[in-house]
Amino acid sequence: MSEHTLWNRIRESIGHKGHFVRIEFNPTAGTPDVNYCVAGCEGWIELKHIIKKPVRAGTPVFGRKGLRDEQVSWIRRRLKNQGRAFVCAQVGRVILLHEGRYAREYNSMPWSVLLQTNCLVNEERERLSWDRFIALLKQE
Repeated sequence: MSEHTLWNRIRESIGHKGHFVRIEFNPTAGTPDVNYCVAGCEGWIELKHIIKKPVRAGTPVFGRKGLRDEQVSWIRRRLKNQGRAFVCAQVGRVILLHEGRYAREYNSMPWSVLLQTNCLVNEERERLSWDRFIALLKQE
């Protein structure tokens, strides 16, 4: 599994419900991986992937493998100007969707905090609701 695999899963599951474009070459430092437009609502999604959650409960899930400083700055600038930005992460088989407002703290969040701040919980035994995913991308 990788960010590319996560992108393919998103594209195959909801690509037909809007216009989703993966930005392969980022024109400016920090630009998120995916731009989307769904029912007139445009935004950005940064993709992250990690093979499994840490064994220790308090250990940050992403740490240095999470958002780079440039990505955090980009997301914060976008939100400051009323734009939409999310972080979509896959941890093992679980897909998480976080509002951009959590970007600054994202790398330091342990598993329990990632679950609490997550807009979309997809536990391993639950089927992911892609309709809920789309609804979250459109909400103000």
